[in-house]
Amino acid sequence: RQSKYLTRMRRIEIAADLLLCEKQIKI
Repeated sequence: RQSKYLTRMRRIEIAADLLLCEKQIKI
């Protein structure tokens, strides 16, 4: 279903945002 695909994409985006935040905090 598309809902499952969208959820997966959103999870990836959230994970990427978290990683970026961590990198910014470390710097």
